[in-house]
Formats: sequence, structure tokens, C-alpha cells
Amino acid sequence: MPHYTLFIDESGSFGAEKRRESWIVGGLLTSMKFDEFETSIKNPVKKIQEKYGLPQSSHFHATEIREKYGNEGHIKVREVFSDLIDELDNIRGVKSYFISTINQTKISTNNAERNYRLMLLDLIIQAEKLIEQTGDDIKSFDLVIASRTIDNERQTDYTHINSQILHSLPSAIESDLVAYGRLYLLGDNLKVHIKNAKKKWGLIYADFLCNLTYNRRFPENQEILNNLEKDNKLISYQTYSSAELRRILSHEVNQNYSSAVFDCLRLLERKSNNDEEVQKILNRILKSALIDSGTTGVKVNFDAILEKIWRDRVYFKEYKKKADILLKLSSHIDNLHNSSKIKNLTEFQFKLKNLVLLCYNHIADTEQATKIVAEQEIVVNKLIADPSNYSMVLDFYARAIEVYVNNLQFVEAKAQANAYKQMIEDYFDSWQFINSDITKEDFLNSDITIRANSALIRTEILTLSDNSQQADEIFETLQTILKYAKNPQDISRLKSQQLILLCKLNKLDEAISLAKATFEQAKIQNIDVGFDYFFLLYVVNQKLLQHSDAVVIKYMKEVIENQADYKINSSKYPMPIIYRELSLFNYFINHKTEASNNLRLSNESTLKILNADSETTKFLKAINSLQEKVINDKKVNALDEVKNLNIKGTIITNDMNPKESLRLLRNFITS
Repeated sequence: MPHYTLFIDESGSFGAEKRRESWIVGGLLTSMKFDEFETSIKNPVKKIQEKYGLPQSSHFHATEIREKYGNEGHIKVREVFSDLIDELDNIRGVKSYFISTINQTKISTNNAERNYRLMLLDLIIQAEKLIEQTGDDIKSFDLVIASRTIDNERQTDYTHINSQILHSLPSAIESDLVAYGRLYLLGDNLKVHIKNAKKKWGLIYADFLCNLTYNRRFPENQEILNNLEKDNKLISYQTYSSAELRRILSHEVNQNYSSAVFDCLRLLERKSNNDEEVQKILNRILKSALIDSGTTGVKVNFDAILEKIWRDRVYFKEYKKKADILLKLSSHIDNLHNSSKIKNLTEFQFKLKNLVLLCYNHIADTEQATKIVAEQEIVVNKLIADPSNYSMVLDFYARAIEVYVNNLQFVEAKAQANAYKQMIEDYFDSWQFINSDITKEDFLNSDITIRANSALIRTEILTLSDNSQQADEIFETLQTILKYAKNPQDISRLKSQQLILLCKLNKLDEAISLAKATFEQAKIQNIDVGFDYFFLLYVVNQKLLQHSDAVVIKYMKEVIENQADYKINSSKYPMPIIYRELSLFNYFINHKTEASNNLRLSNESTLKILNADSETTKFLKAINSLQEKVINDKKVNALDEVKNLNIKGTIITNDMNPKESLRLLRNFITS
């Protein structure tokens, strides 16, 4: 339909002096031109006038009907409105919707008309969104507004509507309150009419809607409104002068549930969860997203909500805040489930808490992470029975390994990594039984197998003793996996494990050769070389902690000088740990000031985001403290620095010099 008309009336004082009232602006949106609608509805409404003995349109208002019928007035208003709705439905080929906006909170300006105009703008915005949802290519729009007079003086005129309402539409577009701004773009095809509410049938419809909405405290009135909403004939919402809440409601109308939920959670975060109205809105949006959107739709919506929280720049690197907002979402989902059952509750909560676990691992909050692991383990057997859940169960086991590593429980981490790898092998056996065409080579080529093997190798290196046979087995496994790895990140990760193993075995010249080759290859491929650069610095520093090497120093100085020639994202990890390595290298070339500054930068960007009570944080603090004393040539007993750490097995002794102690301890921090 290329033509639409919006008839608008209101109810309430809109003034601060009467805040106990609701302020309501309501309207009828119809896919006809103004004059065409008035002509089409005239005869159908005439039958209703005769039925109730109300021949004049001036008597055909809710207030006048109540006066005429006395105690039965409320009943008659409902009956008349129901008949009016029926006649509206009988106009063939015409789309009609009721829209209302209610300001119960009385967030307001100091001027009653300004309050009214803000709500008028909101209603027009929602009308545009409603038209957008119909898919109609609108060519013209009539805006018919009931005149407002106080003491015979018109309050809102054409000038106000143009300057304060229509000219506000562009800023509403910028604020995400309007989808496309098509009404504003209509120009001269958008016509404004200010008419007497008692003389136009469209305005009489709007009057009945406002009156019933104003008196919705009566259950019978609310029932009519509920039925209209259920039949998708009424869009009703709370309006605010707060752009945040208006944006949330706009997202809801557009079915952009991920943004609506995220903005609700952020608003509740700032309001300390005390805003009942926002919680009510959030509950309604979650119901639409996770219950009323169909089998596939609810899963798509849930994934989109998690994606929005995880990727939004508001919480970039703010893992504690991400975890908090995810747990708030989890709580709201549980509350919704208590009142309206969510079919996929267990799967949704498991996937959500996998993300929470990832957040806690990023900040080494092992206490909270351990609690999440315990919660996940309770339901994991139920989930694994459904093959579609297999991927997120594997994600959970991979992240559980990290919890043990962060707690310096390397033996337990190795056991978890073995179980993780075994689960993947069992999965392969199951699929091979179903499809014999799947080969072992296909399985070994898969990303999931490569990452499982990489996780196990990592824990084997962490628990490696002086057993040369075990080291040879790890090297052999690494070489086998590297044959199948295709992803540059997987290759880089596996070669990093090789470097750590070589350093742990004190094969530092071999480690430097491998690190140089890996770094140069990454430069040729023009990929982010951040981790390869870090490991090159790391193995060079391990070598220099034993004794100086002029050739190695010269090469490394050239690499650092040419740093601008290759790709490293300076705002992301691993830049914080690169600073730590630059600190140590600057010490070896007698740049003491740079050494201290780089270590400070590393501490500021690493330690401040980690949980202070975790074993990993304590370990990093101890090593950085030892490094600080080394670069400042202070006397130190390394055992005193690490005596309270949860590291099993003696790795340093009293008679070691500080540099050798630092070298041995550093074999753990790269893992």
C-alpha cells in the first residue's frame, strides 16, 4: 500500500502537577489516504450510531457515552469500541493497526506540551517501524492530529509539529530510533492536519483507544487491549524521554533481540538492577526471543545475544564485566523459565557458562572458574547424549584444562587433556562405525584433533621431568601433528610448543634457529607475527640469561629496529608479554631506562586485569619482581621470591644465581 494515514489523540495532562495520572498518546494507522478513510468508514459507523442512539459524531466519544449511560458507561464504551473494531476489519484490502504509547514513569520536561510532543514523536517513530514491517513502499503519509486547546488557546500547532517533531526525525535516525527515516524523506508528500477530535472518525477511533488505555486498571478494558495485541492489531509500549529505553523498544519492534537484550542488561547494570520496568521489558524481550520465535529462531536469537555481548566494543578486553553481564543474563533466563518454560534451557545455559568460563580463564579467576566447571559437569552427560551438543561439550573440556593450568595444577591439567583427547578419538570411532569412508587421516587433519593434541602436548611439557625418552616422544608427536596442520595459527601454536620444549631441555641454539625460521616465514605470509615475534624474543632472552652472544644480539637488534615493517597489532595480546621480553633484552644491551619502562608497561597491561588471588597472578608477580631485581642488578635470593607458590617439584636451588633462576622459572610462564 503506497498511502498511509496516522490519526492521533491523547489522554492525560502531560504536566508535572498531575504525575499520578498516566500520560497516553494513541492512534489508528491505516493504509489509506486521510479523506478516503473518512469516506469509507462513514456508512459502517452510521449503523453503530443508530444502534446506540448516538446520531451526532460529537456525542460519539468515550466521555460522552459514559455521561449518557451512567453506571453502565464503561460497559457501553467497550461495546462500542468492539463494534468499531469489527467495522474496521470489514474494509477489504486495508491494513489497520492501533498504536499507543504510555508514560507511567513521568520522566518529563518542565513543560506539559513539550512532554506531549516527545510522546507524539515516539508514536510517529513506531508508526514508521510498523509500516516498514509490512514491506509497503510508502509514497505519501497523512498525519492527522487532534487539536489541543486550554482556555480556548491552541497548545500545539503546525509550527510546533514541524520544528519539534518532524525535524527531530533525522536525529532519531542517528539514535537508532528509526529504521530508515522514510517518513522524513517524503518531503511534501507528508501532510499534517490538525483537526477537531469530535469531527473525524479516525480521531474518534484514536479517542476510544486512549480512553480504554487510560482506564486499563479495569480488567475488562485490559482484556480488550490484550486481545488486540494478541491479534497483532495493537502495538503498545512505555515511552520515556530517555533515549536508551526508547532505543531498546525500537530494537524490540524491529525484532533485533540481541541489541535489545544487551542494551537492557547494560541499563540494569547502571541502575544496580533496581528498575522493575526495565526488568519487565527484558523479560518480555527474552520471551519473544527464546520462546516465541520457533525451533530454529530461538537458537539463532540466543547465539546472536551471546555474540553481541562477546563482540561489543563496550566490553572489549573487559572480561570481568563480560562475565558479570553474562551471569545476569543467565539469571534472567532462569527467572523466565520459572514462569514460561524454555525448551532449550540446559543447552542455552551450558553455552552461556562456557563463555563465562572463558572470561574467568582470561583473568585467571580460578576460584570462580572452578565453580562454573562444577556446575557444567553436573549436566554434561545429559547434553552429550545429543550429538548436536558435542561441539560445546568439547569447548567446555578444553576450557577446563585452562582452569587447572591457571591454578598451576599441571598434573590435573594433563589428566583433563588426556580425557579430552580420548573423547575426540571415541567420537571418531563412532563416526567410522556409521560411515566407513572416514579415514584416520581425515580425522588427524581436522582442526579439533590438532587442537586436542596441542592441548595435551602443552600439559606434557609442563609436567616434563628430566626424562629424555618422554621428551623424544613429545617431539615425535609434534612432528606428526605438524604434518597435518594447515591453519597458520595451529602451525604457529605447535611450533611455539617446540620452542618451549627446546628451552626446557636447554637446547637454546636449536630453539633460536627454529624461532628465526618461524618468524621469517610468518613475515613472508604477511600474517600477524605477534606470537612468533614474542617467542623469538623469548628464546633469545633465555640464551642471553646464560651468557652473552654478540651475533644473537646483533640479529635481535635488527629485528626490533625493523618492527614497523611487519604486522603486529599493538593494541592486542601478546603485546603485554612482548613488553616483558623487550624489557629483558634492553637490559642485555645496557638500555636500563627502556628496560624498566617496558617492564612497567607489561605489568600495567597484564597484572591489572588478572585476579590478584590466583596462583598464576602470584607466579607472574614473583617472576616480574625477580626480573626487576635482575635488570637493576640487585642482590636477590630467587627462592624467597617463589617460596609461597604452588609449584610442585624443586626447579631452583639456593646456590643458583638470579639469572639462572629466572631462566628456569620463565619456562613455565610461556606455557
